[in-house]
Amino acid sequence: SHTLNGIAYKTFTTPLHELEVATNGALKNMGMTVERAEDMPNGRKIVAQAEARTIEIELERLSPEATRMRVTAIQDVPILRDSATATEIILQTESVVDEQREQRATAERQAAAKAASVKRTASNPAKK
Repeated sequence: SHTLNGIAYKTFTTPLHELEVATNGALKNMGMTVERAEDMPNGRKIVAQAEARTIEIELERLSPEATRMRVTAIQDVPILRDSATATEIILQTESVVDEQREQRATAERQAAAKAASVKRTASNPAKK
């Protein structure tokens, strides 16, 4: 990720919808209120509110599996940008994405173990 004029960017290897869910989770975790979400060409735009800041987030679909995130935290004085907050939103979103992946991996392992157990039981009915 990097910042330019107080705007933070990061590309995630995550589909657009999943990144939007993670972004909303990160904003909630940070105590920020989502005011609206709307479609934009090739993606979604989320506008949230924090103390004395308006947060604008653009999620741009680069491919079915890659999404670019652009975050701008605008202070009450419109000319000022808060790059630290913009960067933290990206870091918190990344954390939520990692949690989502771990939860999916755990669920997949549990489902595979259950399927293997059912298969063993079905193939060896004498052990019932």
